[in-house]
Amino acid sequence: MENKKNKPPTTISNPKKFIQTVCIALGLFVCSAGLLSAIKRFDLPVFRFLRLEYFALGLLIGSAVLAVRDQHLHRVWLFVFAFGAGFGIHLVGIGITGETPGLPFRILWAGIVGLVTAAIFGTIGGAIGLCLRRIFANS
Repeated sequence: MENKKNKPPTTISNPKKFIQTVCIALGLFVCSAGLLSAIKRFDLPVFRFLRLEYFALGLLIGSAVLAVRDQHLHRVWLFVFAFGAGFGIHLVGIGITGETPGLPFRILWAGIVGLVTAAIFGTIGGAIGLCLRRIFANS
């Protein structure tokens, strides 16, 4: 499939775009991890605005918009993985173990949460975005 706008792909062959993509993904990870580490308790005012439904809807909409813009799912999956892993690193140990888990377990759990989040929300949101792009391109 030929790219009509001749945009360079996001690969290592285009180092500037690759570095930009990695920096954005790292920023998403740090911001999502920092948000949960800054919130010490989930009281009623915080819980009204920080809900998993809003998180899921935001990931779906963001994935769709990014897929429309990029015309493929590579960056969508990376960004959703980074955002989900940032949240997942603080969700570790909730109901799993009775003690505070160590760093290797936290990293493994963040990777699992990120992969599952990217596989579900990144793929569904990206597919919606790509379908909308094709529908509007043909009309």
